[in-house]
Amino acid sequence: MLNALFPGESPTNLLQPGRKLIPKYTILPRFGHHPVPNVDEPWVAAAFTPPQERTPELKEAIQLSDLLVDEFLAADLYVFGVPMFNFSVPSTFKAYIDQIGRIGRNFAVDEQGFKGLVEGNKKVLVITACGGSFQPGTPTASYDFQEPYLQGILDLSALQTSS
Repeated sequence: MLNALFPGESPTNLLQPGRKLIPKYTILPRFGHHPVPNVDEPWVAAAFTPPQERTPELKEAIQLSDLLVDEFLAADLYVFGVPMFNFSVPSTFKAYIDQIGRIGRNFAVDEQGFKGLVEGNKKVLVITACGGSFQPGTPTASYDFQEPYLQGILDLSALQTSS
Protein backbone atom coordinates (compact mmCIF):
# COMPACT_ATOMS: atom_id res chain seq x y z
CA MET A 1 0.00 0.00 0.00
CA LEU A 2 1.18 3.49 -0.83
CA ASN A 3 1.94 5.53 2.27
CA ALA A 4 0.84 9.01 1.28
CA LEU A 5 1.16 11.97 3.61
CA PHE A 6 -1.58 14.58 3.16
CA PRO A 7 -0.95 17.18 5.87
CA GLY A 8 -3.57 19.70 4.86
CA GLU A 9 -6.60 21.65 5.91
CA SER A 10 -9.09 19.21 4.39
CA PRO A 11 -7.45 16.02 3.11
CA THR A 12 -10.76 14.23 2.60
CA ASN A 13 -12.06 16.89 0.21
CA LEU A 14 -8.68 17.14 -1.53
CA LEU A 15 -8.55 13.40 -2.13
CA GLN A 16 -12.04 12.80 -3.49
CA PRO A 17 -10.98 13.28 -7.14
CA GLY A 18 -7.73 11.41 -6.55
CA ARG A 19 -9.24 8.22 -5.15
CA LYS A 20 -9.16 6.72 -8.64
CA LEU A 21 -5.50 7.71 -9.04
CA ILE A 22 -4.42 6.47 -5.60
CA PRO A 23 -6.88 3.75 -4.62
CA LYS A 24 -4.95 2.62 -1.54
CA TYR A 25 -3.32 5.11 0.76
CA THR A 26 -2.90 6.15 4.36
CA ILE A 27 -4.00 9.65 5.27
CA LEU A 28 -2.17 11.42 8.06
CA PRO A 29 -4.06 14.69 8.54
CA ARG A 30 -2.41 17.27 10.75
CA PHE A 31 -4.15 20.64 10.30
CA GLY A 32 -7.63 22.04 10.52
CA HIS A 33 -9.31 20.23 13.38
CA HIS A 34 -6.02 18.96 14.84
CA PRO A 35 -3.48 21.78 14.53
CA VAL A 36 0.16 21.10 15.30
CA PRO A 37 1.47 23.24 18.16
CA ASN A 38 4.21 25.80 17.67
CA VAL A 39 7.67 24.93 18.92
CA ASP A 40 8.54 26.33 22.32
CA GLU A 41 11.54 26.55 24.63
CA PRO A 42 11.29 22.96 25.99
CA TRP A 43 11.00 21.69 22.38
CA VAL A 44 14.16 23.58 21.36
CA ALA A 45 16.03 22.23 24.39
CA ALA A 46 14.93 18.68 23.54
CA ALA A 47 15.73 19.00 19.83
CA PHE A 48 19.31 20.01 20.62
CA THR A 49 19.86 17.43 23.37
CA PRO A 50 21.04 13.95 22.34
CA PRO A 51 18.15 11.46 22.80
CA GLN A 52 20.00 9.41 25.41
CA GLU A 53 20.55 12.55 27.53
CA ARG A 54 16.96 13.85 27.51
CA THR A 55 15.13 14.17 30.80
CA PRO A 56 11.53 12.88 31.04
CA GLU A 57 10.36 16.48 30.52
CA LEU A 58 12.43 16.88 27.35
CA LYS A 59 11.22 13.50 26.04
CA GLU A 60 7.65 14.65 26.49
CA ALA A 61 8.39 18.01 24.83
CA ILE A 62 9.73 16.35 21.66
CA GLN A 63 7.37 13.34 21.54
CA LEU A 64 4.91 14.76 19.00
CA SER A 65 7.74 16.05 16.81
CA ASP A 66 9.33 12.59 16.78
CA LEU A 67 6.01 11.08 15.69
CA LEU A 68 5.55 13.67 12.94
CA VAL A 69 9.11 13.18 11.65
CA ASP A 70 8.63 9.39 11.64
CA GLU A 71 5.40 9.80 9.63
CA PHE A 72 7.14 12.19 7.26
CA LEU A 73 10.10 9.88 6.65
CA ALA A 74 7.85 6.82 6.19
CA ALA A 75 5.77 8.42 3.44
CA ASP A 76 6.26 7.53 -0.22
CA LEU A 77 4.15 10.42 -1.51
CA TYR A 78 3.69 13.91 -0.10
CA VAL A 79 0.70 16.03 -1.09
CA PHE A 80 0.75 19.56 0.27
CA GLY A 81 -2.26 21.81 -0.29
CA VAL A 82 -1.07 25.25 0.80
CA PRO A 83 -3.07 28.47 0.44
CA MET A 84 -1.31 31.83 0.53
CA PHE A 85 -2.00 33.79 3.72
CA ASN A 86 -0.52 37.29 3.90
CA PHE A 87 1.91 36.50 1.06
CA SER A 88 3.22 33.33 2.78
CA VAL A 89 2.07 29.99 4.17
CA PRO A 90 -0.58 29.59 6.91
CA SER A 91 0.72 29.50 10.47
CA THR A 92 -0.63 25.96 10.89
CA PHE A 93 1.51 24.75 7.99
CA LYS A 94 4.54 26.65 9.31
CA ALA A 95 4.06 25.01 12.74
CA TYR A 96 4.03 21.59 11.03
CA ILE A 97 7.24 22.39 9.12
CA ASP A 98 8.87 23.63 12.32
CA GLN A 99 7.99 20.34 14.04
CA ILE A 100 9.39 18.12 11.26
CA GLY A 101 12.41 20.25 10.32
CA ARG A 102 14.93 18.48 12.53
CA ILE A 103 18.71 18.47 12.24
CA GLY A 104 19.89 14.88 12.08
CA ARG A 105 16.48 13.52 11.09
CA ASN A 106 15.63 15.00 7.68
CA PHE A 107 18.61 17.31 7.10
CA ALA A 108 22.16 17.82 8.28
CA VAL A 109 24.55 20.76 8.40
CA ASP A 110 28.29 20.61 7.78
CA GLU A 111 31.09 22.81 6.41
CA GLN A 112 29.54 22.70 2.92
CA GLY A 113 26.10 23.77 4.15
CA PHE A 114 22.81 21.89 4.34
CA LYS A 115 22.33 18.29 3.19
CA GLY A 116 18.94 16.62 2.83
CA LEU A 117 18.60 13.24 4.53
CA VAL A 118 15.29 12.04 3.08
CA GLU A 119 16.12 8.95 1.03
CA GLY A 120 14.22 6.86 -1.46
CA ASN A 121 12.13 7.57 -4.50
CA LYS A 122 9.69 9.96 -2.84
CA LYS A 123 7.15 11.91 -4.86
CA VAL A 124 5.94 15.41 -3.98
CA LEU A 125 2.84 17.25 -5.18
CA VAL A 126 2.43 20.84 -4.01
CA ILE A 127 -0.88 22.56 -4.69
CA THR A 128 -0.85 26.27 -3.94
CA ALA A 129 -3.59 28.86 -4.11
CA CYS A 130 -3.55 32.63 -3.90
CA GLY A 131 -5.82 35.55 -4.64
CA GLY A 132 -3.86 37.07 -7.50
CA SER A 133 -0.88 36.66 -9.77
CA PHE A 134 2.57 36.61 -8.22
CA GLN A 135 4.36 35.29 -11.30
CA PRO A 136 7.89 36.49 -12.13
CA GLY A 137 7.77 39.73 -14.05
CA THR A 138 4.53 40.96 -12.50
CA PRO A 139 4.42 43.98 -10.17
CA THR A 140 3.46 41.69 -7.25
CA ALA A 141 6.16 39.03 -7.77
CA SER A 142 8.33 40.34 -4.93
CA TYR A 143 5.47 39.73 -2.47
CA ASP A 144 5.44 35.96 -3.07
CA PHE A 145 7.05 34.42 0.01
CA GLN A 146 4.98 31.24 -0.33
CA GLU A 147 6.60 29.55 -3.34
CA PRO A 148 10.24 30.30 -2.38
CA TYR A 149 9.57 29.09 1.18
CA LEU A 150 8.00 25.84 -0.02
CA GLN A 151 10.83 25.19 -2.50
CA GLY A 152 13.45 25.91 0.16
CA ILE A 153 11.85 23.53 2.64
CA LEU A 154 11.62 20.76 0.05
CA ASP A 155 15.22 21.34 -1.04
CA LEU A 156 16.37 21.22 2.58
CA SER A 157 14.99 17.69 2.95
CA ALA A 158 16.28 16.61 -0.51
CA LEU A 159 12.74 16.37 -1.90
CA GLN A 160 12.12 17.49 -5.46
CA THR A 161 8.89 18.55 -7.07
CA SER A 162 8.32 17.62 -10.68
CA SER A 163 7.96 20.51 -13.10
